[in-house]
Amino acid sequence: MRGGGDAREARPILFARTPHVSQGKIVFSYHGDIWIAGADGANPLRLTANLARNTFPRLSPDGTRVAFTSNRMGNDDVWVMPATGGNRAN
Repeated sequence: MRGGGDAREARPILFARTPHVSQGKIVFSYHGDIWIAGADGANPLRLTANLARNTFPRLSPDGTRVAFTSNRMGNDDVWVMPATGGNRAN
């Protein structure tokens, strides 16, 4: 890069799966975890971080919760969590 700046070029996310867009947000599965970002892809946040396979995320109609499938208990079950992260979807 010319000028000695520290600007870094964003790389596209490869292998992102099953995206869902609602309320200006996008959720998707990437390498077995669930991620959320702005609809333009800005400010990505990983919502899950475990050895389980977490897939098929969907935002609630109001955009406050994320439902997804996970095999963390041995079966494919549906889990719900806040779109901001954390353990509970109150």
